[in-house]
Amino acid sequence: PTEDVSGTRIVGFEVEPFSVLHQYEGTWSADAQLETCNDGVRVTHDMPSQRIDAGGEVIFTYDVKWELSDVAWSHRWDLYNKISNSDEEIHWLSIVNSMLIVFFLTGMIAMILMRALYKDIAKYNAEHTLEEQSEETGWKLVHGDVFRAPTGLLGPMSLSVCVGSGIQLA
Repeated sequence: PTEDVSGTRIVGFEVEPFSVLHQYEGTWSADAQLETCNDGVRVTHDMPSQRIDAGGEVIFTYDVKWELSDVAWSHRWDLYNKISNSDEEIHWLSIVNSMLIVFFLTGMIAMILMRALYKDIAKYNAEHTLEEQSEETGWKLVHGDVFRAPTGLLGPMSLSVCVGSGIQLA
């Protein structure tokens, strides 16, 4: 892109907020002329600050101070996009550490689930007497409740609304 553009372009700005107790004559209106902020008087930090009481009025004003800059329009973001040498390094130790923790925790959860399932499966595969077969324990109790439709206050419609909107019941 060419740099020969007529007019002026803003390549950056700074905001410096501070409070000023503004002075004016008469009652405040949109047409009132401020004595503390006009073409002849610039707002400075030396002016007294405005104290705000409950129900009091607050007058918002701003000043603009234009400064010429040598920064070209095409280079206005260079300050923010510049990457320092310390940020270019890949933190291999952190990556390896995170991966080891993930693998370790995944292994622990898999081991706990395998033990629980192995005990239940071994119990179900063993020969039982008629009394023991009539009793349901472990996973057999859960499988009947999983596919049962909800009833009562939290019926099927309420459950689907809660799940659909992302509400978690715990």
